Amino acid sequence: MKKLGFLIVILVLFNQFAFAGFPIGKGRYKLIPNYTLYHAEGYWDNTGIYKAYINNGRFTSNYVGVYLGAGISKDLDFIATVPFVVQTQTSEESNGKINSVANIGDISLGLSYYISHFNNDLAHLSLSGSIIIPGYQNVEAPYIGFGNFGFEAKVGIAGSTDKYNRNPYYDIEAGFRQYFDVYGPSQVFLNISGGVPVSEQVKLNGSFNTVNSVSTLATFSTSNLTANKNFSYIRASAGVAFVASKNVEIGFNLFKDLAGKNIGRGSGISLFGVIKFG
Repeated sequence: MKKLGFLIVILVLFNQFAFAGFPIGKGRYKLIPNYTLYHAEGYWDNTGIYKAYINNGRFTSNYVGVYLGAGISKDLDFIATVPFVVQTQTSEESNGKINSVANIGDISLGLSYYISHFNNDLAHLSLSGSIIIPGYQNVEAPYIGFGNFGFEAKVGIAGSTDKYNRNPYYDIEAGFRQYFDVYGPSQVFLNISGGVPVSEQVKLNGSFNTVNSVSTLATFSTSNLTANKNFSYIRASAGVAFVASKNVEIGFNLFKDLAGKNIGRGSGISLFGVIKFG
């Protein structure tokens, strides 16, 4: 069997956690339901060369998640994510066998602490830490995820400005993620997002995301894409958000993988809502 290792990353890191770098406020809450569809018909090998699947082979992931943020104090927020994932792999073999699995994905629970507020309280520097809890066991391919506990730590800066028309905003975060397994992996990531309101009801946004995952487990079968732990990728997105009311927004993003190694090359759409209350 041809060997290759790569992970299709179905957790889109941009507006799924829209405005995650901004403080929620004591006694207030933020709920972000979201849906992401990802589809890949090929992959980058370990040298970064793209190869298409044969015999109409393909990988599709459907992700439904809920992000909850709760303001404990002015500078401390509780954050949680609960996803449900459906992974479907169509074999490259001539019979086109389809394997599909569905389960709760990796649950994330953590805290975000705002170290500093500056620029007249329009910008915020934060430190965040979360534990990762797998809500599944990998029994058959394709895997839901790594299936291991882990933790994540990141630093972020987010803000807006009133110096320009329409008050553009930005959200930048960099961090480290470690999974508790003999093979890890250890990951570093960078997420850069921003946007600008074009009217009172419409906002345009975009993002750039990159992940580098390192593990001594360097190869795996093409019939189990999500088992790979040694990969890297660059992804970009663009989208629109619509302001329904002071406390409700809905929107969508289109995203595409730009480059990578040992990972699928795909694209997709993410739908999300932002609900604030309290």
